[in-house]
Amino acid sequence: MQMDEKKIALILPGIVPGGLERVMVELANSFSLVDGIEVHVISLTKGEQFYRLEDKVIFHEPSFFHRSFDRITFTVKTFRFLRIKLKEVKPLSLLSFGGKYNAFVLLAAMGIGIRSYISDRSRPRISYGKILDILNPILYKRAAGIIAQTEKAKQVHLERTGHKNIRVIGNPIRQTEISPALQKQNIILNVGRFIASKHQDILLEYFASVNSENWRLIFLGDGKLKVEVEAKAIKLGLKDRVEFPGAVKNVDEYYRKSKIFAFTSTSEGFPNVLGEAMSAGCACISYDCEAGPSELIDDGINGYLIEETDHKNYKSKLQSLIDDEELCIRFGEASRKKIVENFGIRIIRNKYLDFITG
Repeated sequence: MQMDEKKIALILPGIVPGGLERVMVELANSFSLVDGIEVHVISLTKGEQFYRLEDKVIFHEPSFFHRSFDRITFTVKTFRFLRIKLKEVKPLSLLSFGGKYNAFVLLAAMGIGIRSYISDRSRPRISYGKILDILNPILYKRAAGIIAQTEKAKQVHLERTGHKNIRVIGNPIRQTEISPALQKQNIILNVGRFIASKHQDILLEYFASVNSENWRLIFLGDGKLKVEVEAKAIKLGLKDRVEFPGAVKNVDEYYRKSKIFAFTSTSEGFPNVLGEAMSAGCACISYDCEAGPSELIDDGINGYLIEETDHKNYKSKLQSLIDDEELCIRFGEASRKKIVENFGIRIIRNKYLDFITG
């Protein structure tokens, strides 16, 4: 069978809630709209799809559930599934996301004649465990190309792999439709998994200490620390002004009606939720963690960047946004403009296609 130069395979761990998964689905859907491109999405696990794939996208998943086997058996079966599927599809190029999975995908594709492109989606220098920390730099050298989400990530890949074909491409940011007639409400929004690096507990403390009597704080997302944060909200006397809707599919409705988006994460690759909030015209305030937020926020122009855990400055700038509606509007308009001009889905899609099919 001859290689079909119009085929692209996108490989991800599963279509579950998460930034990696959302970006991969958005890229797949956008690729499928380009004439002459046949898009295959290969999931390494079987399960319900949280994000919707377009009808033109050809979807593949194993016939077995990962919880049906011990870890070693599941890994062997998944490797066999992926290698057989790649031989069957025979794409010109494949795209794999995630430092936990890229080495696995590169090994499965070895010797088939496919150009493999990989991208880590976590913060630069994060550890994926002793084995992968050794294996990834070695196998990444075999990739046709590496996609870095930020300039910082590119520098780290250069140091670790010496790869000559690394391209910086940010994430596509969904353009949230907002009506001029829509009146934003006194809502401070936070979106993300409840894990230690997101620091929702610290945001609660900020909210409790600023003058925000007529404001609500809404947390979207689930995770192992959610119960603890909910308990802390009660302890701080914020039960009636803090909401925890969980992981919702109508997140755009919350972006549209929120005036402020407050981000307290200290570990990011490229923060999709921050970009989405900016797209919806929210005034954003974020920790300036090692990589990610500074690619989106120009401090004092379209939002505020705060040195990690500079509690005094964060509270001061948050209070400024609460007190100054014109400032929120100005930041929101500047944010939306930057996202439209730099991170629209077509702009990012074309950068990807140029890199992986050129």
